[in-house]
Amino acid sequence: MRRRLGISLVAGALLIASCGTDAVERTDERYCATVQQHLDELNAPNIATSGDVDRAVELYRSIAKVAPLAVEQEWDVLTLAYQTAATVVPDNQASMQKAADTIRAAQQSATAIATYTQERCKAQIGPAIVPTTILSASTTTDPAASTTSITAEPATTSAGPP
Repeated sequence: MRRRLGISLVAGALLIASCGTDAVERTDERYCATVQQHLDELNAPNIATSGDVDRAVELYRSIAKVAPLAVEQEWDVLTLAYQTAATVVPDNQASMQKAADTIRAAQQSATAIATYTQERCKAQIGPAIVPTTILSASTTTDPAASTTSITAEPATTSAGPP
């Protein structure tokens, strides 16, 4: 019954979306204001009941609706991860594995959202994204001079949420 209701809701949402136009302005300003308004909920969600999960899913959906196209899909991925987590049946290995796989697959989206939001909104979602520098070294040997030189070149990356 619950699955049928979910499928009906998705089908209805797709039908409505295909009939109308996207009237929501997808600007950085609107996105940043929405994120700022919900920053506490995003960084420390209170997930204790199925109602809490439903509220979290709705929050993620509402942000996806105002998110600039650069991160809209990433918000959709995180919404799906919350929805999948909500379907976990305790002591059912397949159910737990599906949720774990979905959450793992959403990590790249979470990192992209955190980076975008930090850069555009100066707001932090999740753990801090710490820039790191990795040195790549190359060794050259000059047999005539009997010397070896090592050259290190920085390659900047970032370490974000796990």
